[in-house]
Amino acid sequence: MLFRTRVSFEGIFKIDGGMCFKAQNGTGFKLNSLHSGIACIEPLGATNIEDFVTVVVGCFDEKSNLYGFRAIEFDFDGVHIVVDSRNMDYETIVKEWYNKRKVKFGRCQIVDE
Repeated sequence: MLFRTRVSFEGIFKIDGGMCFKAQNGTGFKLNSLHSGIACIEPLGATNIEDFVTVVVGCFDEKSNLYGFRAIEFDFDGVHIVVDSRNMDYETIVKEWYNKRKVKFGRCQIVDE
């Protein structure tokens, strides 16, 4: 399965003092803080983890306008994830999220829409 890892943004705007980025897939994030290269972000418009992770992974692409983060931290559906050089690929992040969700909430089922 091939995933697009480069992110280009349709818009950049502010909400509650945070800078927000909207990707072409309709998903985006709010940058809540950036300290020592670690970005703490909040998902915006993401309806599933798969779409959101595509945007996160794109931030680690050398051609991305957000390239240079040491790590990205986010909570999605109550599950906290830290993405860095050891796990910055799509499949690893999605698998980690589903595993943590299963541990936190019990049985977790992947549903195709």
